[in-house]
Amino acid sequence: MPTTNKSLQRKGGHGGASAGTGHDCGSRPSGLVDGFGVGIAFTQGLDGVTVRQGVRVFGNNPSPTRSDRMQGMLQQQAATKLGDASRGHELTHGLPFGRLTGSNEISRLTAFCASPLCSYLSGTVLNVDGGQMFTTPSK
Repeated sequence: MPTTNKSLQRKGGHGGASAGTGHDCGSRPSGLVDGFGVGIAFTQGLDGVTVRQGVRVFGNNPSPTRSDRMQGMLQQQAATKLGDASRGHELTHGLPFGRLTGSNEISRLTAFCASPLCSYLSGTVLNVDGGQMFTTPSK
């Protein structure tokens, strides 16, 4: 049994939860295998060992998330495509709900999934993409 399991257990051996966040491209039905897909398989496989130790393992794959880095990328794309960096928000209109995911939305979901309210969740990777994986972009 890997030594990682002991590091995941709460003090006293009463279990706990471990969460990982990736990116939704690992779960897209594109047929491509990438590092994110490997992370999904790792999360699901690790659960097969840790669940017997009382440790739940889960992950989430968020769609593009509002961050300084993403805002910078949108500004750069808007400057190139639209001629005005301040119009970056217009590039998100094709996303589900017409906006980026908020980091607070991802952190709240993670806290809920790690809580006793969701105590049977394990070995699962949730796609937090607003339905983007199977939605046709709006024009």
